[in-house]
Amino acid sequence: MREFMRSLADDLLTVLGPTGRLVAVDGVDGSGKTSFTASLAAEIRHRPMIVIHVDDFLNPSPIRHAQGRHSPDGFWRDTYNYAALRESVLAPLGPNGDGQYSPASYDPLSASTSTSPSPGNELPSSSTTATSPHPR
Repeated sequence: MREFMRSLADDLLTVLGPTGRLVAVDGVDGSGKTSFTASLAAEIRHRPMIVIHVDDFLNPSPIRHAQGRHSPDGFWRDTYNYAALRESVLAPLGPNGDGQYSPASYDPLSASTSTSPSPGNELPSSSTTATSPHPR
């Protein structure tokens, strides 16, 4: 597996080139995205690497559960704050972004949200970012 991850990391960095800085990992719950991302990140050694978890961009409970705690439609449509993810991660780390990102918009301890970039979170242009959901 390590040889595969090393080869995949090399291929991704070749495709990204020197200025590309965003890789997204997606999949259904429980499919191993977090483990896969950690293994991939461990093989990217010649560039700074950060991992951002989509679960850090949850909507607050009143929005997430507005259609009921067990609503499939509510889970699908209301769990994540996609606007904050775009504003705080995807746009600033995208091709025309300034590199000023925020790794989270939701604090589960205070159940509060914030979309302003965190001080000091500037990704160097030669960095790579992987986004992945947290394990639940």
